[in-house]
Amino acid sequence: MSSRGSGTSSFALARWLGPASGGWTSSNGISRTGCGASRAACRRRPPPATAPDRALFRAAVGNFERDLRTSARLGFTQLIETYPRSQLAPAAYLQLGELLTLDGELSAAVENYLEIPKLYPTAGEVAAALYRAGELCVRLEEYERAREYLERVINTYPDDWFAGQARNKLEEIP
Repeated sequence: MSSRGSGTSSFALARWLGPASGGWTSSNGISRTGCGASRAACRRRPPPATAPDRALFRAAVGNFERDLRTSARLGFTQLIETYPRSQLAPAAYLQLGELLTLDGELSAAVENYLEIPKLYPTAGEVAAALYRAGELCVRLEEYERAREYLERVINTYPDDWFAGQARNKLEEIP
């Protein structure tokens, strides 16, 4: 049974833009690319996505689109473990977080999203990851954590689309 149509996921599936782009577009039309900083959080840009990591990402997205969640989770996890410096690794973390959320593993999803700013601090996916972590903390009634992540989006990425979403979400916190 799929919960994709239930509205629980704000950006559900990634659509691959092509081999030259190194990015993805969420189902709400937000385009993202990541720098893919190393585990040591270095600031230099890693090599562009290679054919094997692109193929793995595309296969995992395809499985997600067909609602083959276990296969999709394995694919995104394999990409993260095999190609941690890939430009696609932050997007794989985002998609893995979506899968965890859809499967009701909200605390695990929060921790997964928080790996992006920790491992890839300059990636384009950081604002989305912090927003999603904050959004899920609201659902978990962890309001202080939610405020922390949502305020970080607003203060660090004031012009990002997710900053506006974070402002709205902050108003919902009791």
